[in-house]
Amino acid sequence: MMRWISVFAALALFSTDVTPAGAQPEAFVLSGVVPGCTFDCGGTILRVAPDTPAVLSSDVDPAGAAAASPYVTPDGGLLVWFTPVSGSRPARLAVRDLVTGRTTTIDVADAVGIAGNPARPEVYVFDARGVSAYGLSGVRRFTAPDCTLTIPVSVSGDGRRLLYFCQGDFAASQPNRAFLIDTTTGQLVTTLPDWLTAALNYDGSAAYVVQFVNQAQRLQKIALPGGTVLADVAVPVVLSMFGGFPIWDVHADHRLNRVLLVSAFIHRFDGDSLALLGSGGLRLSGQVVSAAHSALDDVGHRLYVNGAAITAGFSSLSFEVFDTNTLAPVVAVSAAVPGEFVPVPKPQLPTGLTATVSGGSVTVAWAAAAAPPTTTRYVLEVGSAPGLNDIFSGLDVGQQTSFAASGVPPGRYYVRVRAGNYAGLSAPSNEVVVQVP
Repeated sequence: MMRWISVFAALALFSTDVTPAGAQPEAFVLSGVVPGCTFDCGGTILRVAPDTPAVLSSDVDPAGAAAASPYVTPDGGLLVWFTPVSGSRPARLAVRDLVTGRTTTIDVADAVGIAGNPARPEVYVFDARGVSAYGLSGVRRFTAPDCTLTIPVSVSGDGRRLLYFCQGDFAASQPNRAFLIDTTTGQLVTTLPDWLTAALNYDGSAAYVVQFVNQAQRLQKIALPGGTVLADVAVPVVLSMFGGFPIWDVHADHRLNRVLLVSAFIHRFDGDSLALLGSGGLRLSGQVVSAAHSALDDVGHRLYVNGAAITAGFSSLSFEVFDTNTLAPVVAVSAAVPGEFVPVPKPQLPTGLTATVSGGSVTVAWAAAAAPPTTTRYVLEVGSAPGLNDIFSGLDVGQQTSFAASGVPPGRYYVRVRAGNYAGLSAPSNEVVVQVP
């Protein structure tokens, strides 16, 4: 436990200028496979820029064997993943410092999976009976009835609620069900039906649930904790429990108030009415079997999909990136190993940049970037013409949302601000023109 706390706490000691300069990765691909190695090899961590596309770096980590459920903390400082029990090795968490490249492992006895909090650096570890939270405050056990197996389902966008599946004990007349937990208090909020394919909305006040009704799939929006059905629509493609392409993933796109369903198809719905906004298919050659894994970057409006297909009798795995506004494929990423995507949580851009001039004194101010992801600093760019940064390419002003300078030489200046964290810098804010007499 102390190792976990010390790794998280170390982030607070970093100065705000450690963010690497230049091009930043948009995502990691985490794999338990090392090319050319067949036994006790660790795993491969790829840093990729899917929109380019390019593999920015490839690193073999001894702790990465059978890596699963990757999670990056909201400030982009830590990459966490889970490895299940293998032989005499216990289940464990691997915590990789993305600034130094060091990895720390933590044994988590009897664990079967993990989920990460999108709003604060905290990981939920699921075992045969319940859930524990690992974070800056130590390790906490959540209060809920015992299970024979737990499976993570969803964490709300604000990080305050956790939904997970609980397998019951039929010998003791305990059915399968799902639990909604308050992650701040650790207390049970409510018990729900046995949802496995669902996503919480931003504040956890509703869940988007895919359920079979008469062997067809339906998407429902259900109020929590009351259980009132707020909207109910059929999934566009008629699917059978024993054939077709069942929905594997549900994503709540909090920035745009939309819901994305992923299988061999991608369907996009309005987050309030569940009106269908568009559909698209994976662009794999051959016969699509399923979407093996998907991850949503709702800041960058990107959906990452690992899709499995069979072509001429051979199976293959493709990494594809989709624009969530259009569902159009951005690019297919070529990677040497199969694995799971996890987006890099760069901050959203600051807004409302203004400037005030009084003689040779200039003050600029802006509205803070919305969170999550976490913002650890702001950077000013100043140029002699629109879009340029030839005067200051990155003036770090810390976490303040204003900056004042005196003795500024006469002239016309073009100013922008970006939000930053350990993962990189946001897109620029609006640009203001500063005329110093």
